[in-house]
Amino acid sequence: MNISLLQHLWQFILFLVILLGPVPTCLWLVSIAQSEKHQSSLAHDILTGLNCWCAVQVFVALLLGAVGQLFLVSVVVLELGIFIFGTALFLSVKKRLTLASFRDTFKLEERLTKAEILIITSILLAAIILVVKLATEVIINYDSLWYHLPTMARWYQEGKFVSLDEFSRTGEWATDAIAYYPFNWEILCTLFVMPFREDFLVTLPNLISWFILGLSVYLLSTKVGAERIYSIAAAALVLTIPLIIQHVNSLHIDLPFAAFFLTSLYFAISYSQNRSFVDLSSFFIAIFMLLGIKLSSIGYAVLPITIFLFLEIRNTFLYKVSFKDVLNQSRLAIPTIVVSILGALFIGFYWYLKNFIEAGNPLGDIKISLAGVLLSPGSMELSTLQQTSLANLFHFTDLSHWKIMVLQAIVRLQVPFLALVFQALLLPKLLLPKQRFTYAPLLFSLCCFVLVGTGYLYWKTPFTGTNLLPPLPPQPINQYIGQQARFAMPFMGMLGVIAAVTASSLRTSSYLVAAVVFVSSLLGIVSSTVFDIIRVSTAFRGGVGWASAILDGFRSNPTTAVDQLLKIVSSNLINVLIYILIYVIAFVLLVWGASRSRVNRILAAKASQLFNRPNRFAIISILLGLLVITSWGAREARDIHRKEVYGGVYEYIAGNLKPTETLGYLLSYRSYFFYGKHWEQKVLYVPSRSESLSQWVDDLKQQQVSGVAVGPLEEKMGWQPREVRWLENPAGHFTLVFGQDPKKEPTIYRLQNGQGG
Repeated sequence: MNISLLQHLWQFILFLVILLGPVPTCLWLVSIAQSEKHQSSLAHDILTGLNCWCAVQVFVALLLGAVGQLFLVSVVVLELGIFIFGTALFLSVKKRLTLASFRDTFKLEERLTKAEILIITSILLAAIILVVKLATEVIINYDSLWYHLPTMARWYQEGKFVSLDEFSRTGEWATDAIAYYPFNWEILCTLFVMPFREDFLVTLPNLISWFILGLSVYLLSTKVGAERIYSIAAAALVLTIPLIIQHVNSLHIDLPFAAFFLTSLYFAISYSQNRSFVDLSSFFIAIFMLLGIKLSSIGYAVLPITIFLFLEIRNTFLYKVSFKDVLNQSRLAIPTIVVSILGALFIGFYWYLKNFIEAGNPLGDIKISLAGVLLSPGSMELSTLQQTSLANLFHFTDLSHWKIMVLQAIVRLQVPFLALVFQALLLPKLLLPKQRFTYAPLLFSLCCFVLVGTGYLYWKTPFTGTNLLPPLPPQPINQYIGQQARFAMPFMGMLGVIAAVTASSLRTSSYLVAAVVFVSSLLGIVSSTVFDIIRVSTAFRGGVGWASAILDGFRSNPTTAVDQLLKIVSSNLINVLIYILIYVIAFVLLVWGASRSRVNRILAAKASQLFNRPNRFAIISILLGLLVITSWGAREARDIHRKEVYGGVYEYIAGNLKPTETLGYLLSYRSYFFYGKHWEQKVLYVPSRSESLSQWVDDLKQQQVSGVAVGPLEEKMGWQPREVRWLENPAGHFTLVFGQDPKKEPTIYRLQNGQGG
């Protein structure tokens, strides 16, 4: 490993500064809610804190990026300032900053049952394995390597928000549209690259959003009336859907999108019941976090906002509840709400305002018309985009379409999704005589409305049916719809809520539920690991083809698909078996310990002795030291995995190119590789603007480009574009210095006669 333990220690300290910067403010927000004696739970308080944490981090990154100061020093200084200010706020409520005050802020009021312990143990083990995976395994997702991470690398280099040339002025709408996406989640993830100067924990915020999604499903279920065990189980099943697990270590933004959608819905309902100004502030934060993550949030945000307004109007006219009562709860109510709204407006509308200033359209290049009146210009009609949706392409009478849908559901969503669907389909049984109703009818009806709404929005969302723009081929639906099932994550979350209520009302066996969660958690981890192995083997090592194509082969030629799968997985079987073994052993030990009251009492007594005042500092220091050493080892493991998966392009760039040199690239959906491990290399998109080789060479020299990277090529790029022919010409202006075949791997060509210019 090329970094010393001392260097890592310093970087880890910087990481803690960034990670913990908003924590006192979050604790203060939870504390003032508790001081107002509103009914809340541990899960509610944690969700409030995590929701606030994400918003503060996005605000910091957006503010610094907007003023061109998105650098490590500026981030650390601002985070320290927020930490100090938040600590002062927290002390104004708690008076003392002690371990006891923290424990009092987050405490479990009711003991867990054995079945609940089984479920929580399953999901915690899955979470631990996900932490290990995101720390030790590099990102292999297509879109992440194509535009998410390269965009973040440019921000990191420039200290401000710049668009990549590859995604602007190309003339291809599907590519140019990327420049107008909201990028709130990417900018949050960028903060966690800065302390380590590499992508070591870049997807850590995804793990936080994974917890937020689970908490929101659990809390919504309990609000509607489901018993705690079924609410916990529903949340666990949603979280262990393999498609959702796969997106923890990815820069796709569908997981946080679903998390904040359900969070906003929960706080809308919670505020209507508690009339807490903290819940109201949390609702605004979650809604605007949602708007800043993805363009389709404009449609999705209508649902929680509608629920919020409906419940507010109902409270006003039915119960004569006044909004003034909320403002009069505390002297902190008005400033908290105002600051939350102003900050939320900034994080929610920044990218839309930026698009309006730059393109005259908040949605970038999508033409917006209302009642025949042109509101914003654009080259792409929304109706044209909707032609790519499942609503337009799926034919209910076409058996092949059903085969694709069912196969993708079985392969990508597996046991947890099927269990939720089965439980939800039992809903009509509640209408039978003498059934025990445990839910709140109005809230349950509203959640059913949102379930239908999220299903409809997924059905109508562009590109859920195909990844091709019109004109479409005769049969555009293929295995691609399995990948795009990630757009349905809000629907999956709401399905969990409905399933929890149904299971609670029908008194489904708690131990059966716990067993299903255990199997789902184990299979979710194993399935995501196997899928990653397939993807690496096919997309990065020149195997038998794309992972999605292999999965789709189970529909058309299952024998061949099984042979391909076994061939790929057999060489990596040890990794899969290790995960299974660790999971099962840890689960058995934890459950055995939790079920032994005498063991629990002994462990509690020992822990109390260890953490008494004289030993507390030493124990915390030892734990932090172990965490530092463990994370240092994880970075080394990630370096090894990076070499195995990405190949030697990083080593070549680090050893043969100076950071001051400019590396050009074209015809590559893995341009992220060319920025180097530490994101230091200057990278430019350099396609030829003419048919003239000499003109292209002159352009390269004028831009100080010393080498050109290309590949791996995709078929849609054409196997022999003019630039590739020029680069491969042995008597031409370029010399191949890295790689062999641009069809299979990234290659680098040096511009002859020294550096450009």
